[in-house]
Amino acid sequence: KGVLATYREIPYPVPNLKGEMEYDGKQIRVHNLSGGEAPESLWIDGTVDLLEDRPPHITMSLRGSEVPLDAKLIDALPKELGEVLTSVTPTGCVDFTLKCDRAYKERPAGAPTPPDALPLWASELHYSANVKFMDCSFDVGLDVADAFGSMVIQGNVREKEHDSLGNTTFSKMKIEGKRFSDVSTQFMFKDHWLN
Repeated sequence: KGVLATYREIPYPVPNLKGEMEYDGKQIRVHNLSGGEAPESLWIDGTVDLLEDRPPHITMSLRGSEVPLDAKLIDALPKELGEVLTSVTPTGCVDFTLKCDRAYKERPAGAPTPPDALPLWASELHYSANVKFMDCSFDVGLDVADAFGSMVIQGNVREKEHDSLGNTTFSKMKIEGKRFSDVSTQFMFKDHWLN
């Protein structure tokens, strides 16, 4: 109770944690951990399978409510995605559900090992997220304000490679002061480019 924790793959500090963790020698289970600083609330569930022949397999589910679109959140995202968000200077709050699965595969003999990677194991992180935007604003070359909507995104991070696909739907927003409704778009992030 009252613990501050950060998960290495998503380094978003969660203060005031309370809940349950169980360890049986082969697996760590996280049940209904909750925390955050008002007005945000965060919940974490998941497992860490401790494997004898390779690094652990991690499955996590995170939920957030009224989480500010600020530097703390952007710094917790994969670097390339954080850079894209920083470039559009977001403000406002989001609710979200994020599911991620981190596994390791044996690296083929003779395959290059990227810096900061395990020499024998290649990591893969698969994630999916649903995000609800509440009274957000962005600068995408045009001033976007009073945006309410949602985003669905799925992605993979393999070593230093990050690919994702998603779509956004805004029920209402202002673009350069003019009201719009039912605005939607699809996007792809690949090889450090957002399309």
